[in-house]
Amino acid sequence: GAWLGIMIGMLIFLLMYSKNTLTVLLFGAFGIPFLPFVLPDSIIQRFTSIGNVGDSSTSYRVYIWDGVINMLKDYFPTGIGIGTASFSKVYPYYALSGIETAPHSHNLYLQIWLELGLFGLLTFAAFIFLLYSSGFTLFSRLSDPSVTLRSELTEDLFIDAGKQDCHSGFSVAGTKTQLRLSCAGPLCGIIAVLAQGMTDYTWYNYRLYLMFWLICGLASAYIRNGRAMIEAECDVPEDKNSGYREIMLDTSKRKKKRQTERHGQK
Repeated sequence: GAWLGIMIGMLIFLLMYSKNTLTVLLFGAFGIPFLPFVLPDSIIQRFTSIGNVGDSSTSYRVYIWDGVINMLKDYFPTGIGIGTASFSKVYPYYALSGIETAPHSHNLYLQIWLELGLFGLLTFAAFIFLLYSSGFTLFSRLSDPSVTLRSELTEDLFIDAGKQDCHSGFSVAGTKTQLRLSCAGPLCGIIAVLAQGMTDYTWYNYRLYLMFWLICGLASAYIRNGRAMIEAECDVPEDKNSGYREIMLDTSKRKKKRQTERHGQK
């Protein structure tokens, strides 16, 4: 599960980074038959055991999932409560023969449903949906050539004042590519954890649980900052006497002119 999570997260990151990734992957697919000659046998065995019920690790999880599904039939709406202590007390009554004890359900989504009930599972799904919906909306806007970052608009105005953004105070150094990568990193990391969650309960370790929500917060912060940096989200003061609006809207033209003069001097 961890290997698959890493691969899925890296694949989506590369796709978000560049559209040319698909072309690279098509050519890279020709090298798949040669992987057994390069990768260690332990890794090859782990991949070949995926979906093989005869494998001890796979069958162990399948039997636990059967027991957990039996539990959900009785605790479908409310769950049994948070924590491994509740799971350890209730699970033996529903476990299949030979798998009477288990630390958790070995599935993130089954565990959330079992602990928090259907409402808790739907709340978690709604949070993930809103996070990625806002993230992909930002990516779509950043792909629009007509969209200008706020920092790009104010660079000429405040270049002599330490390159400070007049609205947020952030350093004017970011670009659309940097912003996309800053958002893509946490989002793809979350995808990797969610993918692994199909085969294991990734929140069993409280350190991983804390790290997951920290990364979610980081992704949300990057998304909010990105939306704030877009010109369309920037409220320009309505001060006609100062001519501030005219200066802001004419900044991009003067920036291009300055770049042209620099190239002419070279």
